[in-house]
Amino acid sequence: MPGDFIPDQLVVGKFPYYDSYNNETRTTSVRLEGEGHLLTVAPTRAGKGQGQIIPALIDYISMVIVLDPKGENYEKTGLIRRQFGPVCKWAPFDEDGISDCFNPLDFVQSYEDAAEFATMAIVPSNANDPFWEASAREILAGFVHYVKTYLPKEQQTMFQVMRFTTARAAAKLVPELLVSDNLHLLQLGENLDGQSENLRASIFQTLRSQLQIWNSEQIARLPALRRQSYLQTHSF
Repeated sequence: MPGDFIPDQLVVGKFPYYDSYNNETRTTSVRLEGEGHLLTVAPTRAGKGQGQIIPALIDYISMVIVLDPKGENYEKTGLIRRQFGPVCKWAPFDEDGISDCFNPLDFVQSYEDAAEFATMAIVPSNANDPFWEASAREILAGFVHYVKTYLPKEQQTMFQVMRFTTARAAAKLVPELLVSDNLHLLQLGENLDGQSENLRASIFQTLRSQLQIWNSEQIARLPALRRQSYLQTHSF
């Protein structure tokens, strides 16, 4: 059963003490309150999970994000944490195929949103010439905007965006973009149309290398399983 439900206090361990009144040794929780950082260092299988992480997840009321590679924390505390609010399991590569889904394009409502997403998706490297990554961001923003503007809701995913991220696929899209009444898409078409084949191929190589994870079949199928996944992992 959950503990005392003390808001904003994190259980960091147990402290033994002698109860002289009852003539027995008892334990009390050691808690961290307020903002700050907490680091636990101990060898493998020393009990960090059982002694600290799982008790904290059972007891802590506020929202948490847990890095849980083994799935142990979700398995042992997911049901209890649902008393505090919705619990999401993001594990697209699990063999059981049960995972919630996160579609970043759900939050894109405008070209400005698409440009902001592209800025986050294309991670800066240590390259001396930022041209390739800047060009990749601009094209990605345009493709995301195109998908959000013209494709039906169920196809508004990064998997669909990735279909355009080859020089040949983009070239086929250019005629449609050049007659678009959407200024941003028209500019995208003019940009692509004015590039040489070699330049376009190099930009798209940068783009695809940064977005390769979105080609995964496991990632692609999650939006299609949105309702099933939600019901499986949010049973109240």
